[in-house]
Amino acid sequence: MEYTEVKDVKIGLATIWAIGVGSALGGDFFGWQFVLFGGFGSAFVAVIFTGVFYWLYAGAITELAARYQSSGGSFDFVRNALGEKPAALMAILGLLKLILANSANALAISSYLTQGGASHGFHALFWLGCYSIFTYLDCIGVRQSANIQIIATVLCVAVLLFYCGSSFSIFDRSNIYSAGYTHGGAEGFLKGLPFALQFFDGFEEVPLLMGYAHDPEKTIPRAILACYLTISTIAVLILISGAGSVKASYLLNSDAPLMDGFELVYGSGTFLSDILAYFIALGLLVNFFAFVLFCSQQIQAIAEAGQLPKFLAY
Repeated sequence: MEYTEVKDVKIGLATIWAIGVGSALGGDFFGWQFVLFGGFGSAFVAVIFTGVFYWLYAGAITELAARYQSSGGSFDFVRNALGEKPAALMAILGLLKLILANSANALAISSYLTQGGASHGFHALFWLGCYSIFTYLDCIGVRQSANIQIIATVLCVAVLLFYCGSSFSIFDRSNIYSAGYTHGGAEGFLKGLPFALQFFDGFEEVPLLMGYAHDPEKTIPRAILACYLTISTIAVLILISGAGSVKASYLLNSDAPLMDGFELVYGSGTFLSDILAYFIALGLLVNFFAFVLFCSQQIQAIAEAGQLPKFLAY
């Protein structure tokens, strides 16, 4: 199935880069710390291993996106290769992944908002408001969502780089060894390996934007490559600066790893640390933008293939 071209909405390389990078950066705020189960040495190897895996994955996706020119992502890839029934399973798994990813984002933002002084009663209203606003923006136009996504992604990257700079100012090599350099051997490595995916997961959904891209045969592959280079660079910086500024043994019990680093530099409960907590939470919203958009595109592709009601394709 070829991609459905959207004639009145076209987005360029920078916008697609912002959406792709934004979809993966949530793991830099929350979840990555558990890669330290096996110590920093095992964590570093796990991140490099996962990075190589995603490099190959990104290459395969780039080739498939250019070959099939499909706006259904993995669903259409499987449908072209294996047929309708395997594609139906892929559709279910793809939607579950996107839904659960936003559930993880909700947990992460909740942790940071709590450290920023927000009450738990505010959280439910916050989630409801985010889903409502982002779904509404996607309904009224992808261009509006994309413009906001660029701002949110730039903010997100800025917060992460600010964190890295702040953490390197108190870098201590002894923190890296606090949980053992290769604690637990192969078992520790395998325990931490799934959490290395937090650094990369999300940008592989970029082919879902095929129908909105200028010159998609060239733009989508270039966007995937640009996303990968950005995400992998930030992943290495976050791992080294985070583990070097806060004891690894403490990070493993942390619900808000970036705030722990900020509080060591700027103090706990200060005005600046509270403001940073809200900026981090706002940065995490970039995932909501991306995954709500990806989910809508996935549903459209499935509906166009006749596996969901046709009215969902419009």
